[in-house]
Amino acid sequence: MCETHMVVKALANDIEPHCTTISNFVSTMSEESGTKKALEKKYERIKKITKKIIAEHKKQDIKGTDEEAARKKKLKRMNKDAKRILEFLSSHEKRIGAGREEVKMNITDNESGKIKGLHGMIQGYYP
Repeated sequence: MCETHMVVKALANDIEPHCTTISNFVSTMSEESGTKKALEKKYERIKKITKKIIAEHKKQDIKGTDEEAARKKKLKRMNKDAKRILEFLSSHEKRIGAGREEVKMNITDNESGKIKGLHGMIQGYYP
């Protein structure tokens, strides 16, 4: 059989395996064969597992649309923030503090700023 059976030759990469090699392989595959009832039981188990996998995929698909909506929402918010910053930059000049250094600006409350204090940076107001 090993010399003439094309499937065996193809699986064995055109090497002619000894008949005991095939015999050992077949004997270890006893779980793959069985009665009709055993095979039907195995089929039902596989079918149950595949249904579970498909259900998980459907959940992921639904979650994916939620993630897509969240991504679009985040993109919209970021575009809005970018527009707000651009408007702020076009209407405000940079501020120079008492130490002749540029003061960090705050878009929400531009009269306030971070001031270097004795114990680090503090939030304060410039005159």
